[in-house]
Amino acid sequence: MYAVMDQEGEDDVSTKRNCEHLKKEIAKSKPKPDVVRELIKRTLKTRRDMVMGATRPEVMISEYPHLRKARYVRCIL
Repeated sequence: MYAVMDQEGEDDVSTKRNCEHLKKEIAKSKPKPDVVRELIKRTLKTRRDMVMGATRPEVMISEYPHLRKARYVRCIL
């Protein structure tokens, strides 16, 4: 069983806004690490819901292009 994640203060509108802001920040030649880190945290629940819902990887990457870069993906073994 997986833990339930509570994402207080985040609704569909704020999540969409955070995703768009994350895409713009990642596209910069020198993204600000603090901004990227915060936006990744704020969009975690949405990404996790996509994984748990068996969303195809190509759909996730189109929605979250930062997942193409290893430095933005954490793997816990």
